[in-house]
Amino acid sequence: MNQQPFKITQEHARRAVLNNEFPEHMINVVGIPFTFKFTDYTLPIISNDKQLQFMEVVCRCKSFSGNQFIRELPPVIYKELLRTFLDFQTTVGMQLFCAVEEYITTAESRNYWEVFKASRPELVLNLKNNKFNVFQRKWILLNTAKDKQDNVELINSIFDVLKPWLNLDLFTKLQEITENRRENVFYNEENISKEDNRIREKARKLMQSSTVSTKSSLSNSNLDEISIEGE
Repeated sequence: MNQQPFKITQEHARRAVLNNEFPEHMINVVGIPFTFKFTDYTLPIISNDKQLQFMEVVCRCKSFSGNQFIRELPPVIYKELLRTFLDFQTTVGMQLFCAVEEYITTAESRNYWEVFKASRPELVLNLKNNKFNVFQRKWILLNTAKDKQDNVELINSIFDVLKPWLNLDLFTKLQEITENRRENVFYNEENISKEDNRIREKARKLMQSSTVSTKSSLSNSNLDEISIEGE
């Protein structure tokens, strides 16, 4: 029986996040096909009854009935079974984390996230013992971070759109200054210094002129005569 590499996909991530379901995979151990079920619980390190109970939940084999066979395995086979399961856990866990990162970028995930924020978690995610599994927690953290990033990008976009309306003349002149900088990028150091000083002085005069113009407009206007049309 050839051992096929196990590939985690976005569908596995989707099931882990939404349904609280983890993947299973069949692996040969000393020539015997065992089926391992991934879990986000930690395997008890000490070889005792708790560890055996843990392995009985995450491991099964068609060659044996029930799950009590774990306790009857020779120590050499049990150690190899344990080592193989730990390798399976590590490989699947790392791939599943990466798959969750990809899954949050999908439209389906973002839609579920919007519902999650507007309702109770259990209406979106299948919880076990009213607790999030580790991949559900990662999904929440990644979506929260993406919301913050989207907000920053939105604010920057709005500011870019409003720039011409804040001060059209100043915006136009600053655009010209920016273009002059690009055109003079190949100047030598002395010319660059002169050009920089010229641009700085031009910008200073522009700002000064804008301020004087604004003050003059305010002083010449009769605020008492301003009224709403029709009153």
